[in-house]
Amino acid sequence: MILIKSLYICYFLTILPHPMQSYQPMFKNCTDVVKQGNGKDLDLYLAVASYESKFLDIISNGNHGVFQIKPKYWCNVPCDDLIKAGINALFFLGKRYKTRKKLLCHYNRGNLCDEKGLRYAKNVISKSIKIKRILNDFDRNGMIIYLTYLSSILSHFRCVLDTSSTCS
Repeated sequence: MILIKSLYICYFLTILPHPMQSYQPMFKNCTDVVKQGNGKDLDLYLAVASYESKFLDIISNGNHGVFQIKPKYWCNVPCDDLIKAGINALFFLGKRYKTRKKLLCHYNRGNLCDEKGLRYAKNVISKSIKIKRILNDFDRNGMIIYLTYLSSILSHFRCVLDTSSTCS
């Protein structure tokens, strides 16, 4: 069921918002986050990865991967699994700071939780709430939703892979 869940949520987070992009790397990274982070904070992990990088494995300002972590703080050398390191960082900060707002503020700003960090926290929490709704829909109606959307998802993939077709 985790595979179906990851396909379902990642379809909504990567393919629908970015139909003109090559979404295969985003989709794969999203499903990896679901597989490694499946649990009570899955919505948080997905929201952070989506907000930080849109699930693209990038390097920006010394931050790495879909979670945009600083390896010198969150990785053992070598850092071969940036998704696991990002989930571990959020888990660790979640133990230290009891609210998601404080956790996210410090995740974004380090030891200093300022206005910029609080805005970041507000934006990620908003995204997390939307993701939680999708996850709850899946949990309530998983198989029905899966069967309903399976044909449209498969049609979409067929159109993407078959460049000669005239799909809309």
